[in-house]
Amino acid sequence: MPTLKDIAERVGVNKSTVSRALSDSGKIASKTREKILKVANELGYIPNETAKVLAGKRSKTIGIILPELDCNYYAGLVGAVESKLKDQGYSLIIGQTGFKHENEFHYLELFVRKNLDGILISVHDRIKFGKEIVKARKILKIPVVIIEYFIDIPDFDVIEIDNMYGIDIAIDHLYKLGHRRIGFISEYLSMGTRYPAYVEAMKKRNLTINEKFVKYGYERLELGGYLRMKELLGEKEIPTAVFVSYDTMAQGALKAIAEAGMRVPEDISVIGFDNIRESAYFSTPLTTIAPPVLEMSEKAVDTLLRKIENDNVSTVQHLSLKPKLIIRESTGPCHECSVI
Repeated sequence: MPTLKDIAERVGVNKSTVSRALSDSGKIASKTREKILKVANELGYIPNETAKVLAGKRSKTIGIILPELDCNYYAGLVGAVESKLKDQGYSLIIGQTGFKHENEFHYLELFVRKNLDGILISVHDRIKFGKEIVKARKILKIPVVIIEYFIDIPDFDVIEIDNMYGIDIAIDHLYKLGHRRIGFISEYLSMGTRYPAYVEAMKKRNLTINEKFVKYGYERLELGGYLRMKELLGEKEIPTAVFVSYDTMAQGALKAIAEAGMRVPEDISVIGFDNIRESAYFSTPLTTIAPPVLEMSEKAVDTLLRKIENDNVSTVQHLSLKPKLIIRESTGPCHECSVI
């Protein structure tokens, strides 16, 4: 692997001149700089990032902490963040917590020790995190931006997606189609964020919540949606529409409906949440709620880099971004209902 010395000997200058040219620091004649950069490129020189960090310079690396990558939503989130960072000359390191609170602090401490420049974090247990992050503030000597869910913590930037609003417009869509018996399918991990919003949206429209229409369990993703829908369809009375916590679960739910010989949306309407890329290509293209993941990613990265690159920025912002309804073929009028 070529070194600074190799470049210096080829150009006919000393190592310090090469170092200043490659780091774009110090006064160097433009022709000399161009020659050094050309030779470095020809030799395939790769800068030693570790040495830069030890010298007190930025690592140009950001860490992102999130529950998982199995769900397509989080995979899309990471892709959007990484693309934005790449445009700004930064790289990304990922820490998956497996929805475990202790792993959130494990990665926070690890990323600080690794001399990363900043951290984005999507928190699973907001209550626990909010209590303990105040205690851990001493170790967080680098900027941290909380994404996806709102946590009211002084001195921390938060870029959230308004999930309450998203679920409200989902239930409102079904309500306007004449549905009054609206079910709910989820998993234990997302009950804390999705179910209270469902309850609030139902109460807002004076709709009855039938406990037999609410199904949740430990199984996740497609399997979870499949099993919970089979349970729901096994009830003596079934809802005319169902809200499913996220699109990947909805895919499994659609399979269970098809196996029961029922039609979507003629016999039962289904709406999801996340607007993953695949949702438009399900057996029945899925009506869903689209969170502004790209906008959230861009604003979070911009906020983080602004704090990294300007020590004088002390303003803290809490931004709430609104999802939107994407209507496809999985929802339709309630044929057995009379619209009020």
